[in-house]
Amino acid sequence: MGAQFNFTVVSDDHTDGKPMNTTQLNEWFDEVVEDARYDHGHAGYTGTWAEAQGLSVRSEIFDSVEAASNWLESHAEKWGPALAVRVVAGPLKAWAVGAWCSS
Repeated sequence: MGAQFNFTVVSDDHTDGKPMNTTQLNEWFDEVVEDARYDHGHAGYTGTWAEAQGLSVRSEIFDSVEAASNWLESHAEKWGPALAVRVVAGPLKAWAVGAWCSS
């Protein structure tokens, strides 16, 4: 069985410029997973966010989306939780979220 690396950046822009807190981030993630389960089913092995086993917010902060993506890809584990790290790159303030999702 394989795995698909899923990655997204969630900007703080939609929170009126205030940093998205971890509660808001978890709520966002729960919605993303539920949408993926609705769109792709609950059978497993979809390679989508539906297969992520929760969300683990990490303390690492990166100065580029690329650096965050590379770190997440090498630290996330198949069947493990999605990982979230902060990205602060000039005007961009966001969460980068990545997970290896079974396919």
